[in-house]
Amino acid sequence: MPAKGIVWWGGRKERMRPLRDADNWFSRSTLALLAFLSLFALAMTEVCAGTLEFPMTNDICPTSSFGSYRGGHLHGGMDFSTGGVTGVPVLAVDSCYVWRIKLWNGGYGKALYAQLPDGKVVVYGHLSRYRPELEARVEAEQDRLGFYEIEIYFGPGEFNFAPGDTLAFSGDTGSGPAHLHFEIRSGQGDHNKINPVPDYLDISENLSPVIEKIAIVPLSSQCAVNGVYGPVMLDRGQAADTLVVTHAHFGVSVAAIDHAQCGKVITPIVYEIRLEGHPYWRFHIDTFPFSESYLVGALYDVIEGKRYMRLFKEYDLDLSGFGDITGSQFWNPMSLGPRDEPYRLLVKAEDAWGNADSLEIPVRVVKSPGFDWPGVAEVDPAQAVDSLEVSEDDIEIETAVHSDGVVVMARPPRPPRSLPYAHIDEWGSVGFSGARLKPVGENLFRGVIAGSSPSGNPVVNLEVSFDFGETKTTKSKSMVVGIAGRGHGFTFSGKRFEVELLPPEEDLPRTLIEVKEDSTGVYERFESVAGRVLLEPNGVFLHKGLKFRVRDLKGQVSAKHGVYADRDGWPVYLGRFNSAGVCEIRLRRLENLVILEDIEPPEITSIGRFRRRSDGKATFTARVADAGSGAAAGSIKGFVDGDTAIVSIDPDTARITGRSRKPLKYGKHTIRLEAEDRLGNLAVKEVVLDLSR
Repeated sequence: MPAKGIVWWGGRKERMRPLRDADNWFSRSTLALLAFLSLFALAMTEVCAGTLEFPMTNDICPTSSFGSYRGGHLHGGMDFSTGGVTGVPVLAVDSCYVWRIKLWNGGYGKALYAQLPDGKVVVYGHLSRYRPELEARVEAEQDRLGFYEIEIYFGPGEFNFAPGDTLAFSGDTGSGPAHLHFEIRSGQGDHNKINPVPDYLDISENLSPVIEKIAIVPLSSQCAVNGVYGPVMLDRGQAADTLVVTHAHFGVSVAAIDHAQCGKVITPIVYEIRLEGHPYWRFHIDTFPFSESYLVGALYDVIEGKRYMRLFKEYDLDLSGFGDITGSQFWNPMSLGPRDEPYRLLVKAEDAWGNADSLEIPVRVVKSPGFDWPGVAEVDPAQAVDSLEVSEDDIEIETAVHSDGVVVMARPPRPPRSLPYAHIDEWGSVGFSGARLKPVGENLFRGVIAGSSPSGNPVVNLEVSFDFGETKTTKSKSMVVGIAGRGHGFTFSGKRFEVELLPPEEDLPRTLIEVKEDSTGVYERFESVAGRVLLEPNGVFLHKGLKFRVRDLKGQVSAKHGVYADRDGWPVYLGRFNSAGVCEIRLRRLENLVILEDIEPPEITSIGRFRRRSDGKATFTARVADAGSGAAAGSIKGFVDGDTAIVSIDPDTARITGRSRKPLKYGKHTIRLEAEDRLGNLAVKEVVLDLSR
């Protein structure tokens, strides 16, 4: 707290002059007037938008919106262009003090956290350097600890600033190219992210968003859209065509973009569905809890490589802290009901300033898809009998799970003489019934096998029988299916791997697991694929997470193997195997896993640019290349003449930047770098460089 008789305003200290007796009447009147004006100004501040200064000196150009998609999390702020350069002054948006400084190789890179008078915290990310007195404190702490990645906290009286004061300079540290990340938080510690627009930053414009595509997503095993039991995408030209929906339990996802005034593409923040002209669903992304940012995949879909915002919820997810959500939790099939006249469904996307775009879709709801029996193919008697035989390998089988059972899709090479029959045999008990598969397309059959999953032995055997007249063929598939509720985890042992699920306290949706132990598939930068764990339903979120334990049964997996999530064909690291051949991970999102091997160490190159600064300390640069699991995400160590150096790495470019902790004399010095990737592959390179004038 400041000393008595000192007032703090914008970081400046001024001693208050004691009042004389002759001043009392005038002073009381003046103070009363000032109090009234202060209350009036406060009231006006609460209703006016744009209460903060803009955080940079250059032109306003947003490049990424609040709440937009990021890999594994929601974007917690806004990004602003720096014109592709570094060094643009970054300004205080209000009276504030610097509360925290954090430097790390990933994420926000060099970041500054400032506390505002109302308790909110603003964050500036990807900085190149801080103002001189802050930069000196950072380097002193790095030299003391011997690490680049540090975190410093400050009190209210140490570094105070007024609106418009320069706090730092923009850069490209952490993830991404040169830009400024600007963020508003509700406070320190556990907090909510807050959208800076339109209430805090006035960057209004009059350009409307554009809805590019709409996806209709079936949410039950019986729902089909235009005869398709999966997402159906519509572009603007197809939106006016009437959709035919069977058992109308479906959700709507929308792909929309918004153009900033400077031409950059960002995303809308308000989405709405209207049914027959009445509001049905509205989602305004103006805040979300920091602790639940991982639910990004519950708000966004990726369908055929394109990203969509979901306008529906699944599996009772609590999204109460995610802005303003109003409407039905599910798209209720009973509320519509079959009728010949199409329902009018309007989808709307809106930006922060009320500019909007909308599309209206006619939807006709029917009871059944109306597919005809595909019939039996005519066979030329001259054909050999062998050509009529159908083996198990000729039949394609796909399985998925919904809350009401296991969905089976079968595609034989030619039509059978009768409807295929599918049934599940549990190994040890009986809990599933059989089902005739119905035609849903040419040589395509579908059905749902209802039943409860076992609590003890979840391994089941699916059999689908086909009668082709001349031959009768059965397609078999072993799989794991079950409800992993409280205390009902289960283990599936394959030939090479064992997968154990340890569930959280709350019940889980029905889960299907398939373990593939082949080495098919190619992942860039990795040596080989050792196996896969396929999960259904893929993409379901769990608040507390599901613990997996993957165990090597044959002793063929080493510490050079890791478990990765397969996200759209791109592996995302989750964990590595220990010396006992066990890898434990926790998933908050059910997604397919892949076991990958990486045995190649990183490669350190181009150590150079050895220069002496004005304070006598020397800087140098290098690069690291990794053909496998990413040295940029592992650890980097540096030494100058045996003394620990301060070393950072850009995770995007794999460029290493280092400096000595002590002043160096001109002459020859030894630089040593050690780069280790996530799976423990280590590279070491040592060079002698001449520090010349």
